[in-house]
Amino acid sequence: MAAYERFGDDGLEIVGISLDAGRGVDRRRVQRFLDRAAARWPVIYDDAERIAAAFGVDALPTALLIDGTSGAVLARGHELRGTRLATTLERFFATRRTSGAQPPTGTEP
Repeated sequence: MAAYERFGDDGLEIVGISLDAGRGVDRRRVQRFLDRAAARWPVIYDDAERIAAAFGVDALPTALLIDGTSGAVLARGHELRGTRLATTLERFFATRRTSGAQPPTGTEP
């Protein structure tokens, strides 16, 4: 994914959430799909319904930009689609750089 290659050093992490467990889809089937799609990021399967509800996900797919330090939703939906994705990420990381904030280390909840 071009966005990860461009912003990975700034701290961008991608996490998928599979709501398939709630629909009775076996974890192995989900993993086979992810393998075929060459997904390079982790995908949460267990407890995904609770996480989706906490962030107000009511349709799939839903894209969210979440601050890894505060957990705040910074952008969602149309701001993260197509050419707007790079613009939104650039704005977010430019703000972090000018404020002196450090990229997330992966240890935040």
